[in-house]
Amino acid sequence: MIASGKKTEGKKNIYSMKNILDFNQFIDINEAYKPSSGMDYVKNVIKGGAKTVADFLKKPKVDKKTPIDNSEYWTLITIMACENFSDQKQGMSDTAQSIYNRLAVPNKPYGKTIKEIVLAKGQYEPVSVGKKRGADWNNINSKDKAITVYMKTKNLDRNKATAAINNAILAQKDPKLAKEAGKHVQSRTEFLADKPKSGGAAKPVERQSPKTNNAFFWNYAGKTKFYSKNDLAPKPKPGNVNVA
Repeated sequence: MIASGKKTEGKKNIYSMKNILDFNQFIDINEAYKPSSGMDYVKNVIKGGAKTVADFLKKPKVDKKTPIDNSEYWTLITIMACENFSDQKQGMSDTAQSIYNRLAVPNKPYGKTIKEIVLAKGQYEPVSVGKKRGADWNNINSKDKAITVYMKTKNLDRNKATAAINNAILAQKDPKLAKEAGKHVQSRTEFLADKPKSGGAAKPVERQSPKTNNAFFWNYAGKTKFYSKNDLAPKPKPGNVNVA
């Protein structure tokens, strides 16, 4: 079919030799898709939707995974651990979901990055408490630094800090915990240790053990940009902290 240059009945044969500039180019095409026969070659051309040799020779798009940002990731892990009891992995995942939600709010009122969100003045109590105790919240870019910041913030020994950080690592990458966090938190952007008393807080939710879990709700930019517009779906985990 290909070598003849003839048209097939009912359809224009766009794969005729006039579209192949020389034999070497034909070899390049076949090598790129490694067909086992001439018919495989034709199938590959059709699947690719190519109309010319140039189109067919274009390399297929490859989705590149976003590299992990150490500063973003370890700052997230540390706040997840600090805002929950050390054995509350689901609570840690819930906390992470609320931060992903904040990052997704249009115009970035909470911060342009996870680190900016966590370090924003007056937003997360462990940050302000930890800084007063000498914890370097501004430069968490490794597991060891996360453990050290947790130790100083919580005034606990290394063994307990390590256990808490390890649980946060597991919680952050666990797809089952993330799915449950999405159902519970939805697109809520705020949380407190106890149920909010402010009239501005919309639809607070707590898990069955409120004394050991945070209360999540919509307010401020999260309320106006998500809740008021009925945009309740949980926002996705950013690629730069998406550890498999």
